[in-house]
Amino acid sequence: MQTNIEIAHIYSNSPITDMHHASIVRMKELDIKDSTSSIMIDDYHSKKFSLPVMQTVRELEAAHNIKIGFVAFESSFVDAANEIYMGIKNKSTVRFRKDDKLVDFLNSLQPISLLHRYEKAGETRYDCALLTAAWQLTRLGVFPFKSDAFINLSVEPAESDAVISILDKTYISNEQKSLEIIRNSPYGEYVSRIRHEYI
Repeated sequence: MQTNIEIAHIYSNSPITDMHHASIVRMKELDIKDSTSSIMIDDYHSKKFSLPVMQTVRELEAAHNIKIGFVAFESSFVDAANEIYMGIKNKSTVRFRKDDKLVDFLNSLQPISLLHRYEKAGETRYDCALLTAAWQLTRLGVFPFKSDAFINLSVEPAESDAVISILDKTYISNEQKSLEIIRNSPYGEYVSRIRHEYI
């Protein structure tokens, strides 16, 4: 079974940190056969892009004697996020007049924000948990990677039978929300293929 392991979620305006190195150390401890590693670059919420992507990849590879399989960019998952959103039936909308926005929620035990719609600006902004759901399902082959926002560094296929995300504990809430979104979408069966390791 092929497994893809997310070893770093890096903001496009921030450098790599000890957290990212610790994630790779944990990946090596897991010692999962038939696996590839990946990096997610968050270029959707950052206002500027200052991260030297390939230099960062080479630094991590050299520091840990590994080969990174691919790099993906969060902004490329908007279409997949919208597909997931459209398939969710149990949702509601709240209007915030002061900010001239509509927020769509997944109706669960604790409502989960999916996206914000700004009517005057004609803009839609997808929330982190929904984009994370799109990232997980794309790695599982439900949606295609967009070639113009995807750097393939391996001969191995990017799509896997299972995925693992190794992240700092600060990501727990967002990752749990993303799983709940997937459960309430037409792709609920894929939740069993998603695993997390927190450091």
